[in-house]
Amino acid sequence: MKCGLGGYLYVQCTSCQELNRIPYGSTHKENPSSKGMPSFCVNTKLGAAMIDALGGPQRVNNVLSTLNLPPISHKNLKVMERRAGEMIEGFANLSMDQRCREAFEAEKSNAAEDENGTENMPDTNTDSHTDMTDTNSNTRNESVPAVNFSGMTVCADHGWQKRGFDSLTDIQKTWTFSWKFLSPYNSKKDNEREKKAKKSKLPEQKFRRLKLKEERITSKGACEATEGASYESELSFSEQAEDIERIPDAIPKPLYTAVPSLNNNQPLSSLI
Repeated sequence: MKCGLGGYLYVQCTSCQELNRIPYGSTHKENPSSKGMPSFCVNTKLGAAMIDALGGPQRVNNVLSTLNLPPISHKNLKVMERRAGEMIEGFANLSMDQRCREAFEAEKSNAAEDENGTENMPDTNTDSHTDMTDTNSNTRNESVPAVNFSGMTVCADHGWQKRGFDSLTDIQKTWTFSWKFLSPYNSKKDNEREKKAKKSKLPEQKFRRLKLKEERITSKGACEATEGASYESELSFSEQAEDIERIPDAIPKPLYTAVPSLNNNQPLSSLI
């Protein structure tokens, strides 16, 4: 039975008639306690190769046809790709976690060296080394010495446009406009919008809007748009306008003649 690049060979015993299943290669299971058949390692490696280098089921089948191997359906290739992708993502998460911890420890050790003005010596013979460090020169430029280094310090600055909150880390000093200018400007614009909204609700403003609306409706352009052109330069008093098309007379009602009823017993010769 073919399963991708792998498969099983079924051999029946001639003595006990038992059917033995022999895999073509090594297999694995994501969860050993789960039910179902295991996956072939060669298929998972093919899914990883499709993610890393080949770039799609069509290219995978092109490579297989070049190697004179039977093709694999796109659905099965996507299953292999997802299975390999989950393993790659899991390994990547573990690797990133490990590298983050190493970077954190390195950051702590660097901060401790900056604070103490000393550097940890490697595991060598200390008799041949002499530590001569000027602590005054190292701490001379520190305005605020560090207190503890149990973790890395992260500074985040949040600014609101219309609330007037000042920055705690003085990041706004690098901007073009400071909050000392933007805060009164925003409050001024808010007051102008409130006054305009209150003024628009007054009766005289409502009457003014209605008057402007009537002027727009009764204008010449509005009348021409609704009733047609009011003036035509080509028409003069000497010329006569075309007569209105006469409505045709009604169509006379047709006359119908009664047809005598046919008797089933009447011979056809009489009708002819």
